[in-house]
Amino acid sequence: MDEEREENTQDGVGKFNVSGFSRDVTIYSAGQALLLVIGAIQGLLIPKFLSVADYGYYQAFLLYANYVALLHLGFIDGAFVRWAKKGEDLVEAELKPSLVYIAIQLLAVILPLSIICILLLKSQNQIIFLSVLIYGFISNIVLLFTAALLAARKFKSSTVVNIAKALLVFGVIVGIFLTGNNQFYNVIMAVIGGQLILGIIMLYLFRRYLKGTFKPDTALQHAKANLRIGIYVLSGNFIITLFMTVDRLAVNTLFSVEQFAVYSFAMTIILVAYLFISAIGQVLFPYLTRVKHELRADVYRLGKPSIILMWCGILAFYYPMVWLINRFFPQYVACIPVLAVLLCSVSFGGIIQILHVNYYMSYFKQRQYFFTAVTVLVIFISLLASALIFYKTLLSIAFATLISLGIWYIGNELYLNSILKFSYRSLMKDLVFIVFVSSAFLISSFLTIPPISQFFIYLAAATVSVFIFLHHELMELLALASSILKAHK
Repeated sequence: MDEEREENTQDGVGKFNVSGFSRDVTIYSAGQALLLVIGAIQGLLIPKFLSVADYGYYQAFLLYANYVALLHLGFIDGAFVRWAKKGEDLVEAELKPSLVYIAIQLLAVILPLSIICILLLKSQNQIIFLSVLIYGFISNIVLLFTAALLAARKFKSSTVVNIAKALLVFGVIVGIFLTGNNQFYNVIMAVIGGQLILGIIMLYLFRRYLKGTFKPDTALQHAKANLRIGIYVLSGNFIITLFMTVDRLAVNTLFSVEQFAVYSFAMTIILVAYLFISAIGQVLFPYLTRVKHELRADVYRLGKPSIILMWCGILAFYYPMVWLINRFFPQYVACIPVLAVLLCSVSFGGIIQILHVNYYMSYFKQRQYFFTAVTVLVIFISLLASALIFYKTLLSIAFATLISLGIWYIGNELYLNSILKFSYRSLMKDLVFIVFVSSAFLISSFLTIPPISQFFIYLAAATVSVFIFLHHELMELLALASSILKAHK
């Protein structure tokens, strides 16, 4: 950690450190790549050994675990925004009082909820929701430490501890299946145990910051400052979480547990793609918040085509996944068309999570972000209701998700354009590219021809589209990548 601190202090203030950013993205993404491999193997291992019903219950736990960040009420989000802007000195000064405060706040919220859960719920639902609350306490403590690591730009340490946790959980899950204990609650306990170990590692890493006397007045001052900023960030993040989960909430509520398992299997593959997206977004903000407006505009101008091109690569993984599902997971073959539609939504979701969220926070426009997101969420719920009323199929819900994310993308682009001042022709070009490639991909994937033929149709359409719409941006990105490689030699 000390070596990372020395490296970080050398970065310039007021300019976007492309070399440092590319280095940290490489380090963090390399770690995420390993996590992706571990997560992909684990994601395929669990449905192979659990029954479809047990897999559905396990996915219900993961679904509701998405909401545990609400328990900190915006405190951690506010701390991250403040710490990322000021750097490691502020992290060191505030981490201990922040840790004590958040632990007390979490207990005050979780204990009453646990009592209600015990009194009102039974059987599998009681196990699931009690597990979510236990996981919520541990994961929010870990989230505070993660915010400290990212704000101080200690991406190496963050990568190492996350890999250690993933390997531990994977090992325990393999052990569970080898001993024949193939019940969903055992897998849930493995996930919670991994998060607990991660928390202990974080405590060890930050042990130097946790010495000294705790002052309640200081903790309350920090809490007020963090909550004042964080409530809007939390609200925006909550909307993102809803967008990523409201379709599964609808399926979990209105469909059988087996159908929920099928939809969740498709979403598990999608979340692997979002693992990389989340990594880039987390690295970007500490850099973005310390640069001038003009440089932010340049980063955005090149960042969006980079994400779009990355999404084109993600779509190509659909075809081997189809073969894998048909060959090894025939019980989940119904998820294939759902998977195709949800993969198209990654284009909009990736830009929203990497660029839109970070730019709203960088310009302290969290309120506008929240109000825009709420408006689109209402549209999303309306589309979901229509899909359920008129079709009530998993595919119709996936299309409602895709359309809603597209609307949210357009709304964010129009608002941010009032700040960044791009031409509307540029905004339209990117949207047309996404729509054209998505259409070509969906048409090819729904044709009753071999997957290899579908792949070549998509590849031809994507190549032509890049040449027509993004040729200039691609050349600029290749030149930038070449200059970065030369600087590192």
